[in-house]
Amino acid sequence: MYSDSGNKDTWTDAVIDPPPADPALNYDFRRIAYGGNRFIASSGRAIDGGYYQPCIAVSTDNGKNWAVTDLSSLMPADNPIENIAYGNGTFVMGGNAGLLAYSTDNGTNWSKVGNSTFGASTINAITWGNDTFVAVGGHNIAYSSNGITWDNITYSENWLIKDLYSICYGNGAFLAGANDIYILYCKVK
Repeated sequence: MYSDSGNKDTWTDAVIDPPPADPALNYDFRRIAYGGNRFIASSGRAIDGGYYQPCIAVSTDNGKNWAVTDLSSLMPADNPIENIAYGNGTFVMGGNAGLLAYSTDNGTNWSKVGNSTFGASTINAITWGNDTFVAVGGHNIAYSSNGITWDNITYSENWLIKDLYSICYGNGAFLAGANDIYILYCKVK
């Protein structure tokens, strides 16, 4: 993980605490979100046997120093946290097996979402826009106004064969990227 030192051309190694005990079993930082005056990186830490221990890393000094928090009590082993997003005072993260979690206190405490609509699918991306979280993964799209309760979006049957990998919001529309050269869009009214 690297930190911009104020000059876009100069990047330096950030300090990770605790550092990995074995360099071969490193952290795998997936996505980074900013909110509540902090950056939070979604992550997994490689452990013996090739599994990933779910964790997050938090920085309150613009990315120079990161404190790692083990989230094994929240998500099972071999479930790295794939994605994270921030909106309206809430961080939302997603991982394998359709697991979603949220934090309303800047990442200090996390709770599982009770009604994840993703089944066994990995949540590949989460975004915040137009006062709404939208998450995608597998053949699923779900939305939430608060990150705590989620609703599934019903869509055209021909989309059922597409895996959704990315989501973003801009200029009044949500866009989702899928395999087989598909991009789906939803114009917000």
